[in-house]
Amino acid sequence: MKKVAILQPDFFPWISVFEHIRLADVYVHLNDVRFPTGRSFSNCMQIKTPTGARWLTAPVLHGGRQCIYDVTFDETQPWRKHHLRVLTENYSQSPHAEEMLQLAHDVYGLPTRYLAELNMTAIEKVAGYFGLTCQFARASFFPSGATGSQRLIELVKSLGGDVFVTGHLANHRLDLRLFEAHGVGVECVCHQVRPYTQLHGGLHPFVSILDVIANVGIQGPSLMASSSIPWRDFFRDGRPGAHAA
Repeated sequence: MKKVAILQPDFFPWISVFEHIRLADVYVHLNDVRFPTGRSFSNCMQIKTPTGARWLTAPVLHGGRQCIYDVTFDETQPWRKHHLRVLTENYSQSPHAEEMLQLAHDVYGLPTRYLAELNMTAIEKVAGYFGLTCQFARASFFPSGATGSQRLIELVKSLGGDVFVTGHLANHRLDLRLFEAHGVGVECVCHQVRPYTQLHGGLHPFVSILDVIANVGIQGPSLMASSSIPWRDFFRDGRPGAHAA
């Protein structure tokens, strides 16, 4: 059985993304979909500060209906230095601040103006830091005119997969029976992250993975207690979404 997870490349995303990586044999960066409008995790992350959660945004140049892989940073703003300064100010007292800041420096120092390239590299660097073994792929390497569920099915099958690992909104966004009709099973992640000690008050679960690295270090995967189960079981008995017929 070969499991494939497919997610858009977000900006230093939260720990759930790395649970998908941990549960999959192949992780696909869905980098050829449209860049979202408004505030998006594609170019924003949350960190913990003494006054609560704070957004850090990488400014990008908007050019209409762009694919994520075409989006470029607005380098007229010194946003990289600003982010690193804010991270240093808020995490310098955390147990593993040096490791987190070194990883952040490595990523922010990448000589690329493309958002997706930086995001994908950051995700893979964090996965490597945690020792997560997974094959990575990019959706743009498998061009297709298909969209939605059909596109995801094609990606899974192109990579030799027979199970698609997805999140709790699958029943609302995807045609799960279409996956079955094409011989692809669907498993949903039962999200369960063990609590950990953060700076600046109680636990805020939706902050960037950089917060996990700063506070837990290389033991971050020990917080990941999620499993994946068949979608019909997931949406039964009070789980999110409608009852599976």
